[in-house]
Amino acid sequence: MEARTKGAETFDAWAEKWLRGYQMADSTRDMRRSVYERELKPKLGNQKLVEINHEDLRTLTDAIVERGAPATAVHSREIVMQVFRWAIERGQKVENPADLVCPASIAKFEPRDRALGPDEIALMYQYMDRIGTASSVRAAAKLLLLTMVRKSELTNATWDEINFSDALWTIPKERMKLRN
Repeated sequence: MEARTKGAETFDAWAEKWLRGYQMADSTRDMRRSVYERELKPKLGNQKLVEINHEDLRTLTDAIVERGAPATAVHSREIVMQVFRWAIERGQKVENPADLVCPASIAKFEPRDRALGPDEIALMYQYMDRIGTASSVRAAAKLLLLTMVRKSELTNATWDEINFSDALWTIPKERMKLRN
């Protein structure tokens, strides 16, 4: 076992394995890679998993919050938690520092209670024709306004999912956003 994990003991090595192997949407992977490269790799990348503790994570997330990016701090904690879980599930005998850093202790967010009203959606829909972009982009944006689905649900849609007679679009459960 020691020989198999010797080269993968740093946080960076485990993070790269997790980013490649963990099942997530491409957009989620891109966002997490960006946060990892920008926030975590410079501070934790060269450290071994056993060297990283909850105080290190708290210091890092506090610094991110202090510069005005609380959501990024919470994402950073989530990435650390997932990387450590990935490593622990693969036999690493380490404590997960994220277990002692609760997301609510990093930042508190006000729920979004503002939504576009029907008049605002209608106005946006009308102005879409004035945007100087490809007609396919305008059509996609209009469809998003009308259906309020996620971008990936629209871009991966197929004609057989749409029943024009009943005005019904059925998105397969396999394409619905998964909770990890």
